[in-house]
Amino acid sequence: MIVKVKISCGAFASNDPSFLRQAFTRKNMPKLYRFIEVATKKALGDKSSLPRFHGRTAFYDDDRRLTKKTGPHLITQFQARVETSSNGEELVVDNKKTVGTWNVFWMLTDGTRWYNARPKFMHFFDRYGSWSSTSPGWRTVQFRRGNEQFVPIFNTWLESRAQFGVEKGVELWDMSGAKDSEFYKVLKRAGFSVVK
Repeated sequence: MIVKVKISCGAFASNDPSFLRQAFTRKNMPKLYRFIEVATKKALGDKSSLPRFHGRTAFYDDDRRLTKKTGPHLITQFQARVETSSNGEELVVDNKKTVGTWNVFWMLTDGTRWYNARPKFMHFFDRYGSWSSTSPGWRTVQFRRGNEQFVPIFNTWLESRAQFGVEKGVELWDMSGAKDSEFYKVLKRAGFSVVK
């Protein structure tokens, strides 16, 4: 999934020379984008940032002991990388968490339709709320609901975490001194006489 975020260029106005507008590329500033990748992955892995849904921590299985499921949580498996495309640099966020053959990340970003499981009854633990949406619990039902209701919640959280990661990455890039060295190279390549 490509997440749209904004990177502040500081005082550069829109009428600056083209080399300044094109300065923020992965080729010109690899350290900047590495800081962004690391900070975004860390932001996505922060459980405390997850939204609440009917009093529960959404997208995190606090009650795994009840479901008897094993394996890592969705939140521990996020990957973030910057790719260069015809549109410029794009932040790509992905996650390989699966349940059976389903990729949970894509189910949450795109949603699933309502689906039936008849005639077999299913017994499952609902982490998000009972039929009255007031408390979680065990249910025996003939159908399971798709997760369309979670898509906007998940995507809003995802975008906010990506934006936070980008801003933190830029901040760390600046504090590390890498900003000065990368700007120096860009300006020098453009023909400016820069005093380091």
